[in-house]
Order: sequence, then C-alpha cells, then structure tokens
Amino acid sequence: MILTSLLVAYTLSDFYSKEKLAAPSMPSTFYAESGEGELTVIRRDVFDESASVARGASRVPLAIFELSASCDAPVTVEEMTLHHTGRGALGDVSAIYAVTDYRRISRSRSFDGDGVVQLRLTGFTIDACGVRELVVYGSIASDASAAGEHSITLQNGSLIKSSAASINISGDESSNTTIVTTPLHEGTVTLRFLSTQPRRLYGHIETLARLQFTTDSRGAHMLRSIRLTNEGTARVYDFIDLRLEDSGGNILTRPAQHMDGRELQLFFEPTLLMDRSQTKVFLLRGEVRSSYSKTLNFVLEEKEDLVTTPHRYRL
Repeated sequence: MILTSLLVAYTLSDFYSKEKLAAPSMPSTFYAESGEGELTVIRRDVFDESASVARGASRVPLAIFELSASCDAPVTVEEMTLHHTGRGALGDVSAIYAVTDYRRISRSRSFDGDGVVQLRLTGFTIDACGVRELVVYGSIASDASAAGEHSITLQNGSLIKSSAASINISGDESSNTTIVTTPLHEGTVTLRFLSTQPRRLYGHIETLARLQFTTDSRGAHMLRSIRLTNEGTARVYDFIDLRLEDSGGNILTRPAQHMDGRELQLFFEPTLLMDRSQTKVFLLRGEVRSSYSKTLNFVLEEKEDLVTTPHRYRL
C-alpha cells in the first residue's frame, strides 16, 4: 500500500510539473475587430546557431521577419511588440530598432522592466500579394556582462498592430537565434559635424556639410553607409546629386539623386577602411536647386544610422 501510494504521488507530481513547465498554447491566427486582408508573418533564422558578439557591438541582427499580404488588400504594419528571452540582463541590449530595404523605420528602444519592447514602424506597407522583409537589430552596451544570452520573440499575432483583418504567425520560436556576449570590446566610430559656410549658387556643385569621422584605439572599421537627417527647411529636390567626397575630390559614396523627405541615405562604394585611432574629414557635395531660404542642418538622428563593421587584418 505504501509503495502504491508513493507511485501515485510520483505520477501526479510528474504530471503537475509538466503542466507547469508547458508553454501556454497560443493561437496561430489572430482576428482583429476590423481591417481588411490577411497578414502572414514568418520568422527566419538569422544564424544557424548561437552567435557570439563583442561588447559595444552595434547593428547586431536579432530577428528576421518575412511579412506577406493576401491579395485582398495591402497591409500597413504600425507596431510590433517583442519579448526578451535568455539569461542576459535587459540593460545589456542598449537599443532595438527595425530596418527594411536598408532603412531604419523605427526609433531605437530599450526593453522595459518586463523585457518588452514596442517598435512603432513608419511607412511600412506591404502591397496586396506582396512580400517584405523586416530585420530587428540591437546594439550591445559597452559594459554588458560577458556570457549574457539574448533573444527576442514575437509571441502571437495580437502583438502586431496593423490594418489586416487577420494575422497568421508561422515559425518555430524554439529555434530563435541567441546572441551571447563575449569579454571582448568592439571599437567605435564617432561622427562630428564641422562648421561650414556653403555658397548657394543655383545650379552649381557646392560643399553642403563637412563630416569628421574618428575611430578609437580598439580597432579598425569599415564604413558602409550613413543616414543623415535634415533639421533645416530643405526637402527632396532642393539639392540633388548628393555624395561624400574626400579632400582630393574623390567620390566615396554612391550619388543620391535627392533627399527622401528630410532624410539622406548614402552608401560607401566600395566600403571604406578606417584604421584605429584615425580621423578623416569628408565633404558632402551636391547641386544647389533652391534659394538661401531652404536651409540644411544635417544631424545623425541615432548613432545606429552610421553603419560600420569591425575590420580584422589577416596575418
């Protein structure tokens, strides 16, 4: 009798422990109170397995989402709510933001005390029958704890705010990529805007801004792209054929035909090497198509808008 009771107790204990550990069942499809069309979200793996990143690393991919709209109607996605998983401290991930087509479409945000972050997306619409990719990046704090583990999850369709009538989530969240921080420190590149008094001769190529790039002593970097935001009054076609040049007149970036609203995205072609402890000054040049009343005051809205990668020399 005692043995039977022990077996029953063990069986019940095992049953309840499994019930407690089992993840709550989440519906695969969420139906909104209003909307049109269907949105399907598929999570893609960033890496085949866990990835090690240095402290201070920026633009670390945390998740890739493939979003598609049914042929009923286009779908606009306004907001996504993501959750942190892993044994790393929440403050170790200093910034989280969304990028599509090489453009940042959300402001950088940090996890709240519950490990939740809301990303408000700007201008993200999927055409009817269309597919778009959305990458969620994070920046690792320079004082992050070594061996910290970080991953993000999109738990269910109710955590997406969109114009769709229904949202279907696909993908195995158990396969989420985990980022593990290492004791190494990644160097940084800082940007400073130098004073300039550009001439404004209509139809002429003029110097519109002077940008000073500086690397610290920790390592060399490759400059890949930069996104500038104009806080002045100039827009779109007031300045055209915009590019960065060095002091010798060599063009360093792919020319941009014009600004996109108040934003200017420039890509270094080819990528440009900056050695450690180095400073370089580049000129933003473009053709003037406006009067003095259209002003330029470029800023780096967020430090993540300067995209660089560490460069390690081969011995």
